Amino acid sequence: MSSLALKDVYGDDFLLKRSSVYRQIRKCVLRAGYRFTHQAENYFNWPLMHLPWVLSEKRIPYRRNLLVIKAVAKRHGIPLKKILAAPVLVERNVLLHESAHCLAHEVFKKSKTTALKTFLKNRSESFLFEAYFGEACASSSECLLAMQASGRAKLPAEIYLNSYLKPEPAVLRALRDLRKQIGLQHLHELLIHYYFLVNVRTHKLTARQLRAIENAIGIELTASQIKSAQVLFAFAGALNPTFLEITNKLHFRLNGMTQDFVKTRARLKKNAANLPAILQPHVRQFTLQLAHTK
Repeated sequence: MSSLALKDVYGDDFLLKRSSVYRQIRKCVLRAGYRFTHQAENYFNWPLMHLPWVLSEKRIPYRRNLLVIKAVAKRHGIPLKKILAAPVLVERNVLLHESAHCLAHEVFKKSKTTALKTFLKNRSESFLFEAYFGEACASSSECLLAMQASGRAKLPAEIYLNSYLKPEPAVLRALRDLRKQIGLQHLHELLIHYYFLVNVRTHKLTARQLRAIENAIGIELTASQIKSAQVLFAFAGALNPTFLEITNKLHFRLNGMTQDFVKTRARLKKNAANLPAILQPHVRQFTLQLAHTK
C-alpha cells in the first residue's frame, strides 16, 4: 500500500497507483500543509457550504467507507467485488475534487496578476472568479482521473466511489486522443478553461472563444482535435444546472457577498473571450505543480 494512501478509503490506493493526476495532487496538497480527517460531520451534511472551513482549517474530510464495506462482506460472506457491483449504494469520497480546490486556492492566493487585479472590479467578482477557478481545477482533474484509471469498456467502482464525474466512453476516447496529441498538461489546461466557461454559464463554445483559449495555452488544434475538444466541452456543459444556479447563488450570499450573484456572473460571461488570457497564468501555475509527465 502506498504511504500516501488512506487505508480506510475504498479505492484510494488503487487510484494513487493508476493516476498520476490523483497521485500528484495528493503530494502537492500534503506539501501545502493540508491534512485529511474523517471527523467532519457538518461537511458531509452540506459539502459546498463547508468549503471555506476546508480552506481555512486546511482539513480535507473523508468517509471511512472501506470499513463498512468490509464489515458487510464479512457479515454476509460475500466477496467485496459482488458488493461493489452496485457502488452507487455506498457513500463516496471526493478527495481529489476537494484537494484540487485547495491547490487552486493556494495558487489564487499567491499569484494574482496585474491583469487579474485590473479586471476584477470588486470583492464579489474576486470571490466568484476564485470559486469558478477552483471548480474548474477540480472538475478537470476528475476528468483526467477517469481517463487514467478506467479501462476501455467501463469505469471501475473506484471512480464511482471517489468522483462526482463519470465520463461515458465517447468522452474517455476524446480525452485519450487529445492526451496523445497535445500532451497531458495542455489537455488539463484546456479542460480548466472549459469548466470555467461552463460555470459562468457559457452554453456554446464559439470559434473566437476556442481560439482565445488556444492562444492563451500556446497550442493550435487541428480540425480532428477540435472535434474531440467539442465532445469534451459538451460533457463539461452537462454539469448539474441546480448546482450552477441555486447552490452557487446561496454559497455566494452566505459568504458575505452583497452584490447580485446573477449580475456579477453576467459580467464574467460578457468578457468570456477575454477570460482565457487573464485566467491562463493561474491555470499554468496549477498544472505546473503537478509535474505532468504521462
